[in-house]
Amino acid sequence: MPIKSMTAFARQACDDAGLELHWEVRSVNHRFLDMHVRLPEPWRQLETEVRALLSQYVQRGKVDCQLIEQKQTTNLNPQNLNSEALHQLLSLSKRIQQQVHTEGLGITPLSTLDILQYPGVLSASNSEQDLAPKLLAHLEQALQQLQQQRQQEGDKIAEFLRQRSEELATEVKQVRDCYPEVLAYQQDKFKQHFSAVEQANNERLEQELLLWVQKMDVAEELSRLDMHLSALETALSEDKAVGRRLDFLMQELNREANTLGSKSQHQRTSQAAIDMKVLIEQMREQVQNVL
Repeated sequence: MPIKSMTAFARQACDDAGLELHWEVRSVNHRFLDMHVRLPEPWRQLETEVRALLSQYVQRGKVDCQLIEQKQTTNLNPQNLNSEALHQLLSLSKRIQQQVHTEGLGITPLSTLDILQYPGVLSASNSEQDLAPKLLAHLEQALQQLQQQRQQEGDKIAEFLRQRSEELATEVKQVRDCYPEVLAYQQDKFKQHFSAVEQANNERLEQELLLWVQKMDVAEELSRLDMHLSALETALSEDKAVGRRLDFLMQELNREANTLGSKSQHQRTSQAAIDMKVLIEQMREQVQNVL
């Protein structure tokens, strides 16, 4: 299974259930799973089922799931009136008005529509409760769309990462190919600089040259860059979430590029190290969205 992005959006209408409702689900990148669910009255009792369904489809990312009323769908049957909730609301409203008037201020009384829209005043009718399974079925369809979009976005990210990985591998090869020439050039400069001072002690000159060459040796850094790029390709083909592993690989690639740059004594290798860091940063930005 190719990698998936954490960024996606899905919308699913519930028209065939005889409802004026639709689901909207959007997700963005996040270190962990962070779910936010918003349901209108009288559907708030579905939140537990909604969260359980979200957890089946989404393992990581910030997810906002909302059931939106296209227009008022509440059944105004008097049997749905919650008398206790209505009494509490009116009592609280009366107390607030009295307190406000005591302070010499005015307040707009609650309208009938305000009262009806207050949570709990109207309870779900039996028919609405019967429609709950259909609502959850529509949510599952929205989540399937979300997964498809995550996969499509993930395919684009994987293609981008592979392109940059190939460019990075080319930079590594160019440094490896040119490094013997660069090293020989630097050795000549080293000898010319110290030969006048150390003519009487050629043995010491050779020792200093050997230490200098060892400090300049970047074979280990180039090998590690190749190894991390190979691990990157493996991760892109694995059948599981690899976002955290890719993030770690970006850190390791950047570490080796930094070391390569610090050891460089030539413009060609210095420029190659800079180009590598640019490519790695481009990859790192995309990896932040990978599941």
